[in-house]
Amino acid sequence: MKKIIAVLLIGILLAGLLVACAPSDSSNNNDKPASTEASENDAKATEKEKDTETEKSDNTVEKTDSTVEETDNTVKGKWVLTSNKVLRVRDTYTSDETTSTYSVELCEHTYEHKYTPDKEDPSDGPTPYTATFFCDCAIPETLTPGTASRFTIMAMVEHDDKPGHSDGMCCSMLFSGLTPEPEIKSQHGYDYSNQMYYPVCAGQTTEYGHIGNTTYTDGMDDFINVVMPTITSDMNPLAYETMTVTFVSNAGESEFVYTWQADS
Repeated sequence: MKKIIAVLLIGILLAGLLVACAPSDSSNNNDKPASTEASENDAKATEKEKDTETEKSDNTVEKTDSTVEETDNTVKGKWVLTSNKVLRVRDTYTSDETTSTYSVELCEHTYEHKYTPDKEDPSDGPTPYTATFFCDCAIPETLTPGTASRFTIMAMVEHDDKPGHSDGMCCSMLFSGLTPEPEIKSQHGYDYSNQMYYPVCAGQTTEYGHIGNTTYTDGMDDFINVVMPTITSDMNPLAYETMTVTFVSNAGESEFVYTWQADS
């Protein structure tokens, strides 16, 4: 009888141990393998990176759209030289002893001086003399907004038999008709804002245009850099339609007209 009871007790103890060692369903559901958890974390990180890239892309698109709007507000085109003409030629001056002759072409103005002494008044000597002076300019065919275009102006003594006694020549350039005005910069720092002052000269100029400078010079030149304004769609078209450049000297005036042409 005691043996039977002992066997039953041993059986009960073994059954209890087996129950304690068996895995539960709850532990199977809650405890996930490490590899599965890492995969889920990688997926979340990848999704976050995608969201960040999408946000950056959206910001880039917004900036690009803003830039496009600013660019579209600029009117594309240029000013083209459409006409030119001689405005005025100074009259020939003649006295008993001197003759002053002036000629004006579009880009070259000339002054010729001739002296024939009066036999009864030898104050300048008995020998006749002549002198020739000229002013030249070079202008571009087109002018582009926001870009510097170069205008060239020059005065020279062609020949002078008696320097200092035969006068001289001076010249300038005037820019008008455009609003806003172009930016004008002289390479040598000359002033082109005063319409009564011609800064470039040759010879010994004593007439109007170069008053105050009586020093004899064989010639002068200058490069004028002109930066045209940028045109936007909100500007009045009539304000920038034409610009007139006038080449002036003490021999006369010639005119060059630039007209705005929008890109097609």
